[in-house]
Amino acid sequence: MNMDNFRLLFITAAILLLPHVGSSDIIVTTDDMILNGKIIEDIKNDHVKLGNYHGIFKINYAQIKKMHNTDNYQEDIKILKKMGKSVSETEIKSNFHAGIIKLEAKNLETKKLEAKKLEAKNLETKKLEAKKLEAKNISGKMIKARSIDHLLFVSPFFIINAGKMQSVLPLSVGVSLMGDIRIQSKNNYIPGWIRIDFQYFHSGSGINRISAPRFSLGAVWKIPLVISGFSFNLALAPSFGAGYYAIKGSYYENSSLKWNTTAAIGLEFFFSSWVFYPQIRLDYIHVGAAPLLGIGLYIGAGYLLNLKTSIESN
Repeated sequence: MNMDNFRLLFITAAILLLPHVGSSDIIVTTDDMILNGKIIEDIKNDHVKLGNYHGIFKINYAQIKKMHNTDNYQEDIKILKKMGKSVSETEIKSNFHAGIIKLEAKNLETKKLEAKKLEAKNLETKKLEAKKLEAKNISGKMIKARSIDHLLFVSPFFIINAGKMQSVLPLSVGVSLMGDIRIQSKNNYIPGWIRIDFQYFHSGSGINRISAPRFSLGAVWKIPLVISGFSFNLALAPSFGAGYYAIKGSYYENSSLKWNTTAAIGLEFFFSSWVFYPQIRLDYIHVGAAPLLGIGLYIGAGYLLNLKTSIESN
């Protein structure tokens, strides 16, 4: 036996053992029908529901001629006798007891419904508090989703040498394998990406030559441009690095580590994920008393890979 059934049984037993506990009700309708039992629902100016041995009756207020609220079924008997009605005490008592049981059952159902609503409200409150706590914890961290592009391209280059060695080594050539790591930035005054450049460099005329595998590392600034609806970038890229230079002349031959710097400016043209990148570059190699300075043209072409990432910091 569950608790609800036990509760109803207890109420029934209490009513039978204590017949004067509780209150009864009588309703007289406009067509002179008389009902006695217990009002279990009263919606003012709309309707009442009365329960008794025969069931539950819904009566609109417009159909009610008279309504009596009594303390017990004995009062019902007295009122009905005053109306001139022949009454059965057993029937009046049964209607009263059945009405009380139906009222208690309705009250129990109402309490259950209220408990469910309260439980749902508490659960929703806990969920909301958990979300607020989670949002508060996340707010202690700065999470930014950024787009990171990786650009790999090859540039053959042609440099006209200048300075003291122009007559000895008038021209330099080579090929450059460049890789960019591009973190998009809305501020054009901050470098837009990092460039790593691996090159094979050669300059020679007759017996005189300088050749080297070399690398450089630098930052790149970009300025987005739009002309006649066509978008491209103006890029400025200074870099600094070193190479292992083999130097040979008429009376001199040596191999050693030398520093080199470059400064490039050029235009980037994108065709879907492909990029075409012509650039003018200044090239400087520090070779002791006779540094090699040149200016030339790099013709770059490559492919753009786009990777998404999240950067989180406290």
